[in-house]
Amino acid sequence: MNLQELPFNILRMGYIEFQVCDLERARDFYVDVIGFFESARTADSVYLRCTEDREHHSLILRKADRPGVGHFAFKVAGEQDLDALEAMYRGLGCVTRWHASGEMHAQGRTLMVQDPLGFPVGFYAAMEPVEWLLQKYHLHRHGVPTRLDHVNVLTPDAQKGYEWYASLGFLPAELTESSPPESRIWASWLYRKATVHDIAVMTGNGPAVHHAGFSVLGP
Repeated sequence: MNLQELPFNILRMGYIEFQVCDLERARDFYVDVIGFFESARTADSVYLRCTEDREHHSLILRKADRPGVGHFAFKVAGEQDLDALEAMYRGLGCVTRWHASGEMHAQGRTLMVQDPLGFPVGFYAAMEPVEWLLQKYHLHRHGVPTRLDHVNVLTPDAQKGYEWYASLGFLPAELTESSPPESRIWASWLYRKATVHDIAVMTGNGPAVHHAGFSVLGP
């Protein structure tokens, strides 16, 4: 499908939620060691952001019995994109769930789905704005994380994973293929924003999240 024909517009990777067993220890690591900024906290969650973030959070730490990834989420251009995405996922038989505005902390209306690859994925159009910290140099510490760059996922069929994200309007920055005569995609790096990638899809046991990559200024 031509990108202009898609009924929705995904802008970029928005945030990722890490499930942690010790919330305070995790918060101290990401804030006091790595250098993230705390936007807010609730009884079971801490919301963090980077220096370039103009929105409330790009990383959520949520207390859980087992460590893992709760979900990752993409930002879309507008509310109509959420409705179009929900219709598409429902048409494919995927499980979908709505959160009303404010039900997810600092977020507008949010669509949660179980996608065809088996990943829990969110989509949102609005999030509370926050103070831009890029030029607040006196507040910068440690690694100075600047933004969420990408999420890397594993799936047994990376060809299918590539085709799925291409159908959502993602473009490939790089591909690797298995040797002929099979010549199937083994890994792909795909983008929506103007960086190398927002999502990387690798062959592996999954569905699983391998890592989230954050850009940093360094020590």
